[in-house]
Amino acid sequence: FNAERNISLRMRIGVNSGISGTLTMLSDASLTISDPGSLNDNVILVGVAGVGALMVQSGSDVTVNGGNLGSLEIGLFAGSTGNATFTGAGTTFTANLVNNGISIGYQGTGTLNIQSGAIAKSLALNAGGNLGGKGFVNVTGAGSQLLLSPDTGSWSSTPNQGGFLQ
Repeated sequence: FNAERNISLRMRIGVNSGISGTLTMLSDASLTISDPGSLNDNVILVGVAGVGALMVQSGSDVTVNGGNLGSLEIGLFAGSTGNATFTGAGTTFTANLVNNGISIGYQGTGTLNIQSGAIAKSLALNAGGNLGGKGFVNVTGAGSQLLLSPDTGSWSSTPNQGGFLQ
């Protein structure tokens, strides 16, 4: 989409096995998602049990407020594939929540790409979080950044369970 949107609750892309879905945000689009605070609400889910893709580009931004388990889950369940790409100068992803931030490849396969000057900010990032999960993080191109909070930010990868940072 190419506009400003505010959404409550959660957004899911590629929910069911055998199903694929894609959301592309174009030129200066803005998306703000606020979680109601349920313990089981992960606010943006990309590749829940199917195949999901999120493409945020050309100065667009995504902000997630709230959530208790995670703000961005990519490749959630076994057999799923998720890909979230933030690309282009001025493109941002911001996770404003207290507990977890970004989870990539919890039980499925997930990839987070931050490229060509995009910036992603979160309090925490976990790749390859559970047995069988594969999480990949690629930060490429001039000005591209993955920023974890200097006070409480953390990076974790479960040994021998598929967490990769490039």
